[in-house]
Amino acid sequence: MLRQRYGNKTVLDAARERLAFIFDHFETVIVSVSGGKDSTVLAHLSLTEAARRGRKVGINFIDEEVVFQSTVEQVEHLMGLFPEATAKLWLQVPFNLTNSCSTTEGQLHCWEPGAHEVWMRPKREDAIKYPPWDRAVQTIRNKQKGFGFRDVIDNLERCRPGAAFLVGLRAAGESPNRWRAVTKNPVTIAGRDIYWATRGRGATTLYPIYDWNFHDVWKYIHNSGLRYSRIYDYQFKKGYPFSQMRV
Repeated sequence: MLRQRYGNKTVLDAARERLAFIFDHFETVIVSVSGGKDSTVLAHLSLTEAARRGRKVGINFIDEEVVFQSTVEQVEHLMGLFPEATAKLWLQVPFNLTNSCSTTEGQLHCWEPGAHEVWMRPKREDAIKYPPWDRAVQTIRNKQKGFGFRDVIDNLERCRPGAAFLVGLRAAGESPNRWRAVTKNPVTIAGRDIYWATRGRGATTLYPIYDWNFHDVWKYIHNSGLRYSRIYDYQFKKGYPFSQMRV
């Protein structure tokens, strides 16, 4: 049985301390955003810390082409909050996703080359339109399905050795398995065991708000006056359970 132990600091205090630790020990910091509530909070916290230090942080969005307009607008908003502290990494590169909307085509080919006339929207002028990694050593997890979303992440991290990739994954209030997955293999950084991190090939992935719950996220958004994706409003009106309110 998972037990929670409460200390004398808030999850917000703990997240700010973690971000200070990350900026102290990594020259390159990249925040992965989806346009959802959790990555919105993490991006704002990270950008605030970067601006305070006179540093830049990468805001990384892997564009799946078929996304809500509200998601596009939210990512644009995040990338414009602290322009002097933001390095835009809006990826619009080809990859495959499972297609649940067709009985004949099992894969959706996002940004399919040569099919620009049927793209959901044109590519952005400021987007990264071609893979920024060496295609000769590109890895694919499942060759039957082809190059997919996770492959984009793997190869992007591999071409940024030594970088810190921040993800707004939360284990608290989710599932015990997610909590164990985040905390079971600590990563040693500067002689300290970090239980909210994992290490891949070349880069380190960190989860600074892993112990936040649903209410913590929305309280921060409210108190900070942050904009959020309006899809959540529609989901709330439709009576979605909190656990299913996702972008």
